[in-house]
Amino acid sequence: MPRTPVTARDVTKWLKDNPTINGKPTRIPDAVQATGYKGPTLKIKDGNLSTNRSKIRLAKRGDNGDYNRAKARKIRPAINAEERRQQRRLRDQRAKLNKIHGRGSYVIDHVYSLAQLANDVAGQGPRLRGITIAAIEAEHGPVGDRPGNYEIVPNGVNEQRRQQANIPPIPKLNAPDKITTPKRGGVRFRPQIQTSGPTGMGISLSSLSDALAPVSRSADTGLLDAPHIFLP
Repeated sequence: MPRTPVTARDVTKWLKDNPTINGKPTRIPDAVQATGYKGPTLKIKDGNLSTNRSKIRLAKRGDNGDYNRAKARKIRPAINAEERRQQRRLRDQRAKLNKIHGRGSYVIDHVYSLAQLANDVAGQGPRLRGITIAAIEAEHGPVGDRPGNYEIVPNGVNEQRRQQANIPPIPKLNAPDKITTPKRGGVRFRPQIQTSGPTGMGISLSSLSDALAPVSRSADTGLLDAPHIFLP
């Protein structure tokens, strides 16, 4: 008799029945591996894995969402070689944290969400879009996929923020045109990168190696004991 395929409901039940493994909160990749699920990629639709696990509900993550998110990243990419180097360093930092705490434990969150930015500039042409982005950055600091808008956080925190933010889904986007930096009085204007996050918890890139040390020491104390890392 053929074996019944594992469904999203089975993955959901496993997550509810197994909140931790070796003292660490379980995540969707843990459930997928444990149950042998082979279906489409899953995402959390209701509940969360931190404080509302009993009400968790999973759903298939459609290709449309991934496609639109990839397009949204291009609305405001890194603006120079130095920012691209910073991006690589932050991704390496995330990889080190995940090596300590388990695959998928930490993610890069965007402080000013990509969905919000996409909605802010929806329907605008290149010139107006550039002006809008400059105004947002003057108030909030770097937005889009710039490293100054990156924050490394536990996956559960990221999911909880997403649900609480109540931001509309990323709209369907065409490939954005090349965005030119707006000018003021004939002088090219580029907002400065903020030096700390909105909560004052920012650290400099030069402090990354120091930040790793307490993370390594707390590897056995649980995922949420590790510090959040905001990169300016």
